[in-house]
Amino acid sequence: NSMRYTLFYILGLCAAITSASPPPLKRVNLSSSSAVCNDGTPAAFYMRQSQSNSNVYVIHLQGGWWCWDSQSCLARAKSSPTMVSSKTFPDQYTIGGMFSPNVTQGTIFADANAIMIAYCSSDAWSGIGGKVDFQGQEWIFAGRNVVRETLKVLISQYGLNGNSTVIFSGCSAGGQGVINVVDYVTEYLNSMVPGAEVLGMADAGWMMQVTKFRSNIVSIKDQFIAGVQNWQPPINRACASDNQGAEYNCLFSPVAAKYIKTPTLVQAMQYDTFQLPYQCCAPPFNHTGEAAWRDMLRKSFQITLEASPLSTYSPACWSHCMTEDSNLWQSIMLNGQTLGQVLESWILDPEHKRVSHIDRCNGFNCSEGCPAV
Repeated sequence: NSMRYTLFYILGLCAAITSASPPPLKRVNLSSSSAVCNDGTPAAFYMRQSQSNSNVYVIHLQGGWWCWDSQSCLARAKSSPTMVSSKTFPDQYTIGGMFSPNVTQGTIFADANAIMIAYCSSDAWSGIGGKVDFQGQEWIFAGRNVVRETLKVLISQYGLNGNSTVIFSGCSAGGQGVINVVDYVTEYLNSMVPGAEVLGMADAGWMMQVTKFRSNIVSIKDQFIAGVQNWQPPINRACASDNQGAEYNCLFSPVAAKYIKTPTLVQAMQYDTFQLPYQCCAPPFNHTGEAAWRDMLRKSFQITLEASPLSTYSPACWSHCMTEDSNLWQSIMLNGQTLGQVLESWILDPEHKRVSHIDRCNGFNCSEGCPAV
């Protein structure tokens, strides 16, 4: 492994010096009838191949929340049609952060094979093709199938093999998707290309079961209860056995993390700009109880991440994903290190030993390099 990573590093450095701005990721359609969007249109991924024959594959799950029942899914189709169908997918996709050559020079990410799987299954990447009727419309939830078929194409057409290192990442609902399917990715690749190494990077997908502050929303718990019924996701057997009658618990990250075998690093903002405003409130937190709930959520992040067997990077920032944002990738620092530095050191460690960076600074938005509110 050390030889593998040394070669990756040298190739990445050379590529970054010679090609600072490679083209955007280009669309690749999936032909399998099992890998489809909610409306049955073909799913797709976007790819920029390595110019230096790097054997690193950064496979990234796009985010975009999810829907869980007839009302939420029909509303999603109306407000966000590209989240349920590929009919209007663009031919190219531009993404920053860990995919930006200007940011990743000299690292293993610099000229890695960059893959972003488009999210149009609305199931946190968990479904295997279950069909549901919502007011006369057939909805298909096949997120995990889309991941599998993407891997199959990468193996057959784009050189993914037993010497490859796969960094399986995702942002927001994609981060939740990593939690849901990273072990499946490992098992699938072990069966198809033995020797390939899989490492998870779950960005801003740490979903916790907390009591909601706002009464007029559907709680994450109720979303997952309905999701288990409609998405029909395969649940980890040991987790399901430990949560009989409440299998939806296995979709909550602190519970699921106990059963994940693939080395995985989690990024979770303690003032997450999805979970905090959705369930409670946003700055300036002036209404009664808002500041207390905000601080409770932050404490919940700290406690559950500390207890998790997974590696952690948790800034106390009012923000969300870091892997796709070049500014956040470079500016936020915990213990003097950016997420990119921590992630690369962890990847290069042959044992991928658990690392824990959880900021306990005083105040709101208090980590070094937090974006201004």
